[in-house]
Amino acid sequence: MSKESPTRVIADTLNSSFPVKGFSRLVRLAKSGGSDAVEGLGASIFDYAYMKAGGDTNFSARAFEKAFFEPVQQKAGNPSVYELLRNQKLMTISQAKGLKQVLNRMNAVETALNNNALSDDILQGAGAVEELALRLMGSKLGKQIEPNSLIVASASSKFMRDMFDKTPLLAVRNIMERSMTDPVFLGQLLKKTGKLDQEKAYVAARMFNSAMVNAGVNYATSDQRPTIEPTLPPYAAPLPPMRARRLMPPAPPTREFCDGYSFSGYA
Repeated sequence: MSKESPTRVIADTLNSSFPVKGFSRLVRLAKSGGSDAVEGLGASIFDYAYMKAGGDTNFSARAFEKAFFEPVQQKAGNPSVYELLRNQKLMTISQAKGLKQVLNRMNAVETALNNNALSDDILQGAGAVEELALRLMGSKLGKQIEPNSLIVASASSKFMRDMFDKTPLLAVRNIMERSMTDPVFLGQLLKKTGKLDQEKAYVAARMFNSAMVNAGVNYATSDQRPTIEPTLPPYAAPLPPMRARRLMPPAPPTREFCDGYSFSGYA
């Protein structure tokens, strides 16, 4: 049996002459393998859209939105990736709305960066989503980010950016994937912190860091443990207790979504 990359299998299926039939077959195979196999299929579909959007080195939120919500092969009459997932009961309308909220705010940052016009109008309502966008898209547009004093003026941005900068890209992209399936985590990601003072901004950054750990997408699944303690202001209030949540165990090194196909993280 072929050991072809599952992401490659997804791409070949969606680019085939019969994408709906082919995708239905992959879903049946995944469901026959149990919940872990279905989870692996979902992760591979996200990876397909992520790589189609440019991957780690050239990521575009707008391109991700196009890959996920526009007809496959850009052909009229074909369903989108979302519609395929929705028809197979693998994604809900609520999850799609949450993803679009994330992408809309990331798109605003991308447009501003492309125009070298990241302004206070965007940062006034900034939060973890905007810092996620800068982390994913900043490497290709880095020269546009540093000279703009508005970006470093916000205390919230300072703490959030310090946290994201110390988080490996693998974990950063997993944040985006996790927001599609975990409404509690999505709420933390969408929370706006741009107008907070320094003390509250630090607490907000720590709370989001805790949310990432609880969701299993921060240093709990990475060899590199990020920290934001060096930027602690002397008067910062202690982190308020969070409602206990079950910690997600680290993902196994390999997740199979059908016989012969394994998902081995995001290489």
